[in-house]
Amino acid sequence: MRVERENLKWIYESSLAFQQDVQAQNDTQDLSDHATLKGAIFKAPTFKQNWVNGAAFFATSGLLYSYFPFVAAYLGYSLTSLATLGSSLAGLYSLQEKSAINSITIVKEGEHAGKLQFNISQTTLQSKDYVVSVSDAKTVVAFSDQVGENDLERNVFHLHNAVDLSSGETIADVLAFLPKDGAKDFNTLDWLSQPKFGSEADAEFHDLMVQKFDKKAATGGIGALALLGRQTNLVKTQEGVSVDSLIENDDPQVSQNIEAMKELYGAATLESMSSSDFYNAYKQFASERSNL
Repeated sequence: MRVERENLKWIYESSLAFQQDVQAQNDTQDLSDHATLKGAIFKAPTFKQNWVNGAAFFATSGLLYSYFPFVAAYLGYSLTSLATLGSSLAGLYSLQEKSAINSITIVKEGEHAGKLQFNISQTTLQSKDYVVSVSDAKTVVAFSDQVGENDLERNVFHLHNAVDLSSGETIADVLAFLPKDGAKDFNTLDWLSQPKFGSEADAEFHDLMVQKFDKKAATGGIGALALLGRQTNLVKTQEGVSVDSLIENDDPQVSQNIEAMKELYGAATLESMSSSDFYNAYKQFASERSNL
């Protein structure tokens, strides 16, 4: 029984360490993306892949047209004409864009304060803004088309009773694609994607997610060098040294962190920890708090 308990404890600690590592990676990526988001929850890339493809097709068509006599001498008139026309049509097809989400933000003031604002493409050059309650936004399907960053699929958002800000009209149902290759706050976007039922628990959890989002947004994000440092554990090592230094110098921040831990975990829980467990828990808590 002793061996089984030790194995169970090892599995639990391994699972907990894995979850913490995944969460740390998500938080690091969130901070990196917030340098681009500027207060938004999601923002599509400035230069989208379909735009690049469309420009490439049009450039090919232009080259074929410019050097038509020379190309026709090798490929023939019919094949060269077909290639020129095909490149133009492929360019038009690549540039067409409808129902793609360009950005998702939280309305901070006005009659729609607290709601979500979706900017959705209508054509390549035109878009509309829709405002919807948090409980009326969710994803309904994910296409396993591997078109996004790291071969992630696109999601389809369903907005119920969304208000079209350009006309003031309430639209019963709006469907829009969420590209996976944009900058995003992973945890907040994951929460908004889930079905919600308008319960008090949903409202309280949403308030908590917004508070955490606002803290990360207020940092302004981190740059490429800082991201590299975190991904290579350089910053993590420096944070550990910094925490130890504050403890050795009896910095007032240490007492503030301990009081915050008591509020979060409870004084009884902290008192029941061994010295090593409390030290590790404190280092983790202090490092995470310093990132916000």
